[in-house]
Amino acid sequence: MSYKPPDNRIKIKKSILEIIQKLLKKRGFSIRDINKKIGYCFKNALYHGLTFSVEDFNKLKELIGLKNLNKFFNVNDIPHKIMVGKSLQEKLILEESNNLAEFIGILLGDGHLSENGSDIYISFNGIEEANYVEYVKKLIKNLFNEVTIREKWERDSPNSSGNEKGLNLIITSISLHEAFVMKGLIPGNKVQNQIKVPKWIFKKKEYIIS
Repeated sequence: MSYKPPDNRIKIKKSILEIIQKLLKKRGFSIRDINKKIGYCFKNALYHGLTFSVEDFNKLKELIGLKNLNKFFNVNDIPHKIMVGKSLQEKLILEESNNLAEFIGILLGDGHLSENGSDIYISFNGIEEANYVEYVKKLIKNLFNEVTIREKWERDSPNSSGNEKGLNLIITSISLHEAFVMKGLIPGNKVQNQIKVPKWIFKKKEYIIS
């Protein structure tokens, strides 16, 4: 398996889409006309909450025009959210911090990003490092308070090699996985991919110390 970045989709609130429809209607565009211009069923987004591809979203912005974007939304864009993957999780932007630098250091040392695009693993000696496991779990919750952490002991695996102490913490999140890739991590085998410390960590001394 090789890593494939997840698709990004654009979610626009119904209230915003209604403003866009009224604006374009005044300019003589019916919903059918909008569909033809952007190559997507605007009605499905307006009435059924479906998302836009990035390409169709950009076409919609071009159709509205920069002047009208500024006039109606006070920005050069349509208010929206970026959704990630088939499950449409909201895109995460990780803020650089001491805690994030520390967690990435833990991932580089004892963990990895799976090539499946969703799973994040950290491995421990679950017996001798029990206190450290709890520390890392607390760090994860402080950084990403809504994620679910699963524990998987090596001894419970059907393919167990007899390692009674091995413990994996697993986070399954497409949006968080992608966010780590955006911060410079590479999914898969760390040795084969020659994964290095992301450059942003060297910006501040406290990040390096973390």
